[in-house]
Amino acid sequence: MKQSDVSPAQGKLGILVVGCGAVSTTFMTGVLMARKGLAKPVGSMTQYDKMRVGRGADARYLHYADIVPLAKLDDIVFGCWDVYPQNAYQAAMYAEVLKEKDIEPVRDELVQIVPMPAAFDKNYAKRLDGDNVKAGLTRIKACKSQAFTMCVDSWSVDQSFLPVGVVSQVLRRCCPRPSHLRR
Repeated sequence: MKQSDVSPAQGKLGILVVGCGAVSTTFMTGVLMARKGLAKPVGSMTQYDKMRVGRGADARYLHYADIVPLAKLDDIVFGCWDVYPQNAYQAAMYAEVLKEKDIEPVRDELVQIVPMPAAFDKNYAKRLDGDNVKAGLTRIKACKSQAFTMCVDSWSVDQSFLPVGVVSQVLRRCCPRPSHLRR
């Protein structure tokens, strides 16, 4: 096997998680506590486990970072997006996965993790109704808007242009043929 040189990890490592709920805030809290030496990074292969290198009498057990250059815990920066606007500290307290005594030592760091607005379509998550949502057209409104534009263009410019298949079905539902053009 050919050995290759791997450049050392430099700069920050951004970790962007979907949602700022129970799972993500528990993950963030654990990393922040391990960074401060308040907890062991249990469950993290790269931080806690060792890998056997070599065979027989040559076997050695090394941490992953001794084999491959990895970012340090101090270089990790968290980001997230969520339909609810509360910061990671508020979300962790609300989730009640961890005890308050475990969250408080990293409160200042968690408060700084504020979710970005989510790209959200209520048709896919009917029980969620947050107000931290990206502004803009929803998928349905965008489709209807595009279908209306296509419909107007097709009937007013060139009646021979009529999209086929799915698009024509959307047009029939969204934009019935104008009455003065019906046969």
